[in-house]
Amino acid sequence: GQGEGCSAQETGVDLNRNYGVDWGLTAEMYQSASDPCFEFYPGKTAFSEPESRAVRDFMASHNDVKFVINFIQTATVLYGLLTVLEEDIEKRAPGVLPIFKDIVANANFPPDLVSGNAYDTIQQKVGGDTDDYITATYGIPSVTSEIGYGN
Repeated sequence: GQGEGCSAQETGVDLNRNYGVDWGLTAEMYQSASDPCFEFYPGKTAFSEPESRAVRDFMASHNDVKFVINFIQTATVLYGLLTVLEEDIEKRAPGVLPIFKDIVANANFPPDLVSGNAYDTIQQKVGGDTDDYITATYGIPSVTSEIGYGN
């Protein structure tokens, strides 16, 4: 059955694929997306995990939040609005794309930093992620910094 053949450390939900915007994209892309052993397992449903529900509920009750920065440990990457194409960002969140471009152009990042959407930076399409959920739902910039080194 699902979840068999992997250790407890290898079983679980990828929280950055558990949010309620484009949640089903992971299942469309990966045949093994319904297996809890799968590295990018998005959970049984969007917001199935207490951590993603806590972020959802916090955002819903704090309309004064204007910018969100998320941190993930694995690679030296900064990305935002992961699953959508650049031309679609303005449709979901008018005014956010110029902010993303300004950050990349003017921030003092480490010299080896890679920036862009998920496909540009980690060669993946991502569904159900925090950035897409926050930006699409609240119309504010949300970016993720991956801390560490990939490859």
